[in-house]
Amino acid sequence: MLLIQKTWRTTQLTKANYADDLGKRAVSAYTHYITNPKQADCDNGNIQAGDADWSVKEQEKVKIQAAVYLYALTGEVSYKETVEKEYKTIDELSWWGPYNVDITEALLYFTRLPKVSNEVANDIINSKIRATNQDFYKWNEKDPYRAFMRNETYHWGSFTVRSNVAILNMNMITYNLDPANHEAYRQRAEEILHYYHGVNPFNITYLTNMSLYGAEKSLNEIYHSWYKDGSAWDNPKSAKGGPAPGYLSGGPNKSYKPGQGNCILVPPCNQPHQKSYRDWNGIWPDASWEVTEPAIYYQSAYVKALSYFATLSNTNLPLPAAGLVPNPTPTGLKKNEIPETQLKVFPNPSTGNVKIEFLTPQNEPTHIQILDMTGKICKELSYVFNEHSPYLEVELNGLPKGIYLILLSTPRLNGVRKLVKF
Repeated sequence: MLLIQKTWRTTQLTKANYADDLGKRAVSAYTHYITNPKQADCDNGNIQAGDADWSVKEQEKVKIQAAVYLYALTGEVSYKETVEKEYKTIDELSWWGPYNVDITEALLYFTRLPKVSNEVANDIINSKIRATNQDFYKWNEKDPYRAFMRNETYHWGSFTVRSNVAILNMNMITYNLDPANHEAYRQRAEEILHYYHGVNPFNITYLTNMSLYGAEKSLNEIYHSWYKDGSAWDNPKSAKGGPAPGYLSGGPNKSYKPGQGNCILVPPCNQPHQKSYRDWNGIWPDASWEVTEPAIYYQSAYVKALSYFATLSNTNLPLPAAGLVPNPTPTGLKKNEIPETQLKVFPNPSTGNVKIEFLTPQNEPTHIQILDMTGKICKELSYVFNEHSPYLEVELNGLPKGIYLILLSTPRLNGVRKLVKF
């Protein structure tokens, strides 16, 4: 016990020291920036992929963002004065659109910090509220998939913009702005997530390799050196079972241009904006990275949007046990996945009770969970299926209409089936 206590104390000290070190580094970086000449040619030709150059205007925006958090960290008045003096130079403040949302959200955070000028705080808040008359905000009926985006946003990395729209709307709730319309803002954000998870023209979950987690159709391929075309990790039918679950790709790109110039690959070429997507990882001249390459900023924006709807109940979601990592078998099934013929749920759709049929040769305890689409566990029970009683009737009274996931797990097997209740 003493050893455990000593280890815990050491860990806490290590974390505190690490946080303190990061804070000092942040202050040092800020000081270096404001005391040295500004440089727009930042990569000096040494960056091998992409371009690290930022214009001075972009750097100044990030300086203001940094000043917000350094004021929160240190309480040093000079940081506050910098924000109050220069915040109006951030042009996103005039429209609060789905670009540079990390910077505009920093300004909202600034309004909650102590001793900030009331005039400045009110100006920031009121400009945000005025911006909500745009179609980025509140749910509307402009899109058949309930997640409207302007045509010009379907460019390279369009999914970052889409996630940012969800974040913009949830900012209104986080900072308690325009409370009369909170439900409309929340619905707008939720529908963005539903779009990722299947409510889109392809009826696909725009995340990689998610069948074990209930997706009937998810991305098979992304452009990445780890999961490159022809590799053992190429797609779920390849030797090692495809990309890791949960990667978000760049998204539909109406401006996709292959290396050969003529856009002849359909899709993504010559399609409506929302269908300018292809599930592939072709190298040059296909240039699939303009559509399917993942990036940390795509992923982080999606995760942040998703986090607004995560609850502690989600921590109860079953994860594959050790040794149950998805690996394809010669039949194309993942290792330890219950075959389609051995696990059925009917009637489906259902207006009342359903029967679960699980044909397994061994008498093993089976853990059953019914989850709604937020991950909340609605029912949980155990049953031993065997050759004499392969059926279990489950009562659905009390569950509202909607889509549910039925998860079964035994010491050896895992299975997921979708259920629709009318």
